[in-house]
Amino acid sequence: MTSPNAAPVVMIDNGSYQIRAGYAGEEGPRLVMPTLVGLARNKGVAMASGMSDSAVGEDAVARRGMLFCNQPFQGGIVNNWADAERLWANIIFSELRIIPENHCFVMTQPATTPEDQKEKLLELMMETFNAHSLYLGAAPVFSLYSYGLTTGLVVDSGLDNTTVVPVHEGYALGRHVTTSPVAGRQLTLYLAQLMKRRGYTFGTPVELDLINNVKEDLCFVRNPFRNDDFASSLNNGGEQLGKHFCLPDGQAIPIDEQRHECVEALFDFSILGESYNPYYHMTTDHGDNYNPSIRKGLSWLAFTAINHCEPVLRAQLYNSIVLAGGTTSFQGTQGRLLDEVRQCYRETHPNEGIIPISVQDMAARQYAAWIGGVMLSRTPMFHHLTVSRAEYAEHGHRIIHCKNL
Repeated sequence: MTSPNAAPVVMIDNGSYQIRAGYAGEEGPRLVMPTLVGLARNKGVAMASGMSDSAVGEDAVARRGMLFCNQPFQGGIVNNWADAERLWANIIFSELRIIPENHCFVMTQPATTPEDQKEKLLELMMETFNAHSLYLGAAPVFSLYSYGLTTGLVVDSGLDNTTVVPVHEGYALGRHVTTSPVAGRQLTLYLAQLMKRRGYTFGTPVELDLINNVKEDLCFVRNPFRNDDFASSLNNGGEQLGKHFCLPDGQAIPIDEQRHECVEALFDFSILGESYNPYYHMTTDHGDNYNPSIRKGLSWLAFTAINHCEPVLRAQLYNSIVLAGGTTSFQGTQGRLLDEVRQCYRETHPNEGIIPISVQDMAARQYAAWIGGVMLSRTPMFHHLTVSRAEYAEHGHRIIHCKNL
């Protein structure tokens, strides 16, 4: 139970593709909107026509042809503070319609967020929005909470980055985080490239949005370890590999092998080019460099992240791998990640039995960080962890490093 005098909590999950916001007392986010901010190409024309010179979210998507559009977050890091402020102001005042002075805000950040960004965000929420209090939490830690765990390995893949974060007792082990730029955006561009080889060109933002929807709806992960034929790898066992998707004009475009070839790049980064190959290495107990039989991709990030941690933690991390982020939502991701991590373990421990290794997932894993943040806000200790306006006035922005770890 929370304190009866505590301010109501608003949870905001700042994603590069979508931003999710809502009240901690509810089961899911009240608002899910594109993380997009647009400024009018010609302010004079916009004002003369009675239109606003800026737009956010779905409004920015609808007016994209008339706007200079920007995504203010990249990999969870703010790259444009003015646009981020516009986005948060729209959520607070127009969508949720709340008074910031009366609410505590919980906001997500990457596990390796620079100190100056934390300080800037605290300053913005206190000086500009006059928030009652603020808690900044690492999105991977929140995602782990949503599974009911405090120690585990979070495999998070969103729009711009794939990040694997070991977490011990609620603290992200930042030194052992492994990352790759191969994520949702790169897979969308790769699917567009595959379709171009078949004679279909998709290059404009609207066309790439269509390809992104095709990727989310039709693509899946093949698992070479299970020797399944195409039919048994699909959503419904008797379903055919070949599918069609429709353009806005009604033209039907066929898609078949591209459904799994696209997502294969998530498990073999080198498909997109040698520059995407992960640079993480691992040595065996005998001091030799380990060269896995699997291709280096998502599973290699998870395996090396675990083995960079202290040996005493590894067994627990192997047994508590969880998936988060929309790009891990493809059918078959869980099974292939599990099989490839097991294979790497067998190869590096040939004289030992296989320890328990598990990969957990949930249906709405793109909401995992939001759900976990809400769960934390319902604990009795939560309001002792937040930075209040009085504490900010007394200690300044450095207080964020003392309370929000």
